[in-house]
Amino acid sequence: MDQWRIHTQNTVVHEIGHAIGLPHIGQTKSLPNCTLALIFSKENVPKESIPAIFRDGEGANVCYGDFAAQGDADNVMGMGDKFAPENAQPWLDRLPYHVIGGATMNNWSVYTKEVLPTSLVGFY
Repeated sequence: MDQWRIHTQNTVVHEIGHAIGLPHIGQTKSLPNCTLALIFSKENVPKESIPAIFRDGEGANVCYGDFAAQGDADNVMGMGDKFAPENAQPWLDRLPYHVIGGATMNNWSVYTKEVLPTSLVGFY
């Protein structure tokens, strides 16, 4: 975490994200600093030669969104408690297996705000 921001993270929510297949937000969004941390982790570079913020590969703070835009760092798969459409991908991947009528992804949208219930009368 950098010195300019304070983040609140619910560890359980973050770890459930990992359990359903979500990587850290820096990997999901290919944030440049995280990409660099991943490159360093794959190269045969002595750890002491790598700047501290890029150490530990996918576990580097920059992959949690440190030194990135506020929305990235605040994400549940970063250091925060906010959700974004990227966090819905595992659910979207499973929908076709659980919906009658061979649903395609074109029929679905992700909302991060409250959506009022919709009647299914006449849908089937």
